[in-house]
Amino acid sequence: MNTHLLFSPQLLNLPALPDHFPLVILSALFYQAVYTFAGPLLHSAIKPHTVDTPAAKLARYFWIDTLVSFTQSYVNTCVAIYLLTHTEFRGYLTPEERILGYHQETARGLAVATGYFCYHLWETWVNRRVYGLSMFLHAVCALFTVSLGFRPQGLHYTATFLIWELPNLFLNIQRYLDRSGRRQTSVRAINRLFLLSTYVTLRLAFGTLSLIQMGKDMLITSQFQHPRIRAEHVLPSIRSGELIQEITQMRWFLAFVQLGSLTFLNMQGFYWFTKIMAKGDLQAKTV
Repeated sequence: MNTHLLFSPQLLNLPALPDHFPLVILSALFYQAVYTFAGPLLHSAIKPHTVDTPAAKLARYFWIDTLVSFTQSYVNTCVAIYLLTHTEFRGYLTPEERILGYHQETARGLAVATGYFCYHLWETWVNRRVYGLSMFLHAVCALFTVSLGFRPQGLHYTATFLIWELPNLFLNIQRYLDRSGRRQTSVRAINRLFLLSTYVTLRLAFGTLSLIQMGKDMLITSQFQHPRIRAEHVLPSIRSGELIQEITQMRWFLAFVQLGSLTFLNMQGFYWFTKIMAKGDLQAKTV
């Protein structure tokens, strides 16, 4: 099926996605390649004499999964920093433009992230017995939220929420140190300091403030039947007459679900923070 038809207003109504769809696919395939090829090769090189038992297989899976998680955290953090440091991508936007506006470079960054979340959804479903329903719901909410950016809706908040991935870099390092028996080392102590500080500032504090700001922008946007969006912030393929009005109107239901999904992810972040704190620095037992 033609992607422009599939993502048109008559079907999925994601008109910004066709131009970035190849990048989404490439991104998803990249993470699958890390999981399928790079991870096992690295694990075999580092631990060549692993005994083939159920416990060893599970440990091997977690090792490879941590590598994928570290990779996506690095990539998505780089995307977030790139978008945040280029203030011209989102500077001087009105609340309506922050919610319904479009920017090609931001959409390209979103496509890179969407590829990972497609992989993440598949991976958590296949291994749902390992991670449980909570992680699968996390994947569903994350993919749904970022996908709406291609309407576009909430596209300009891409970098704001992708920066949540920065603490995961240090979390994955901590997991590796814990599983390799280095809990009581100075390296772990320093890494944990970075983990807790970035988690509190970026994931919890900045994340919550960003959700509040997004909700305010949505509330302001909802007051206009035809939101005021300057031409340069409208998706080029819909810059004509009735089509602009049809697509750029904010749908309350989608706005509510998008904000609700992000709130769920944010609350998960608070819950996971309690788990991170419970791990401590001096416990002998690891999970």
